[in-house]
Amino acid sequence: PALRAPPGPPPCLITEGAAASTAPESPALVVAHLSPASVAEMPEYRAWMAACGPSTQHVMVSHMAPGAGSPMLQSSARIHARLNVLAPSVFPLLPDTPDARPAADAGSAAVSDSHGSTTISAAENLLRYTMVPVASQGFDRRDVVEPFSSADVQAELRQDKADIIDAAAAFSAPSDPTEEGQSVPEPIRQAGRDTVEVVFLGTGAAMPGKYRNVTGIYLHMFDRGGMLLDCGESSFAQLVRRYGWEGARQVVSNLSCIWISHMHADHHAGLPRLLAMRREVLGPHAEPMLVIGPKMLRRPLLGYASTEPLLFRFLDSAHTMEGAEVPEEAAQYLQAAMQQLGLLHLQSVPVIHCTQACGIALTGLPAGASTEGEGTAPWKLVFSGDTRPCPALVTAAKDATVLIHEATFDDELIAQARAKNHCITSEAISIGHQAGAYRTILTHFSQRYPKLPTVQDSFSASTCVAFDLMSANLADLPALPRLLPALKLLFDEGAEEEAEAEADVAIAA
Repeated sequence: PALRAPPGPPPCLITEGAAASTAPESPALVVAHLSPASVAEMPEYRAWMAACGPSTQHVMVSHMAPGAGSPMLQSSARIHARLNVLAPSVFPLLPDTPDARPAADAGSAAVSDSHGSTTISAAENLLRYTMVPVASQGFDRRDVVEPFSSADVQAELRQDKADIIDAAAAFSAPSDPTEEGQSVPEPIRQAGRDTVEVVFLGTGAAMPGKYRNVTGIYLHMFDRGGMLLDCGESSFAQLVRRYGWEGARQVVSNLSCIWISHMHADHHAGLPRLLAMRREVLGPHAEPMLVIGPKMLRRPLLGYASTEPLLFRFLDSAHTMEGAEVPEEAAQYLQAAMQQLGLLHLQSVPVIHCTQACGIALTGLPAGASTEGEGTAPWKLVFSGDTRPCPALVTAAKDATVLIHEATFDDELIAQARAKNHCITSEAISIGHQAGAYRTILTHFSQRYPKLPTVQDSFSASTCVAFDLMSANLADLPALPRLLPALKLLFDEGAEEEAEAEADVAIAA
């Protein structure tokens, strides 16, 4: 698009067989380029830019532009930097600027060619261009967000909150053979750090919030690849925040399976974008992705695929329930995905929420093991999806290594939980106790609770709380509950709001 100073003819256009026409009588003031580097670096494209004249400002937009990776979600990035101080392995530092696509013209530069001089600038978040009054014409950077520094945020925390640092030291302390009277399960002893890591792409309910995106869980299985449990909107963007641009593309290319719990959009709206990105990375002839989900999901996916090519094979989750038979044509693809991921069992569990809603139970081998045999202790992970307390899920989660369970509402909102078929916090924790799960990680919080929901001290022995971009490795499960005291201090409501208000003032200034 081009912002123009009226009147005057439109800027020149590239036409087949011609580089560019002569400069227009009244050139564009500024042209914002959404073009990828592969197009913007073409000689014909550069010739067209130069033909607009030396007075035209060119702004290179999109994530290929330097500076575009600075985090817009400043409050979320600030919290994550603080959490990293408490537990670096669980909250690894995010790239301050995600990897950018290769691009020429870093920063602002005058690019000379045979058609003259072209002024090119890199786009910045909240950069403005004033057209009128003419006296103020030009770029306005007053609202541009200053570069974010995790180091500065962490230095401030260490200086002002020594009590939090002391409380967090318990997480790094050597693990006891027993944690709060619970023996560390054999699957965790055997797993090491290269078996499974649970990366939460979104831990909020219904809609994205300031601190929590909607549901998405990436199971990182290292050399074996990975799979997704639900894929709410912006799941790919969250992968970029966590791993950087190139890292996120690598994650997508190594996925073997995507499982969707139910038809509510906050659990699957990011699926088309992710499938489209995978096709972009691997090319149009890549092996289709196996998508397992409610039968009703197939129709909207096919509809979307009619407007943008997607590569996927769909399997109704009902065929993966206990006692069901997988159709012959899909069985080979399901078996191949499970073999690649080192999974022994994949079972969808009907839950109490909406039509065709399911949870999932996965059992897998530790890294390095290829078959289940004597001395091998498989790990077990169960995800509830959205549900009311469900006996079938309790059965499926029996003796689970980790149960990831929704806890949408605080205990005082039991009426809303019943009306909307969700769980309150104490119900989710009780399900973990009934199932004998070693660790219960709570997620899917109402946006009423943007930071830390209320968790009583009596639950701390086996209960953990999920945050966006948190990475829960099997090896870290024994120590996770020990973070709760530090988390409560970190999210002391009054102190946190005061710190954020000061940061917002600094940004505004």
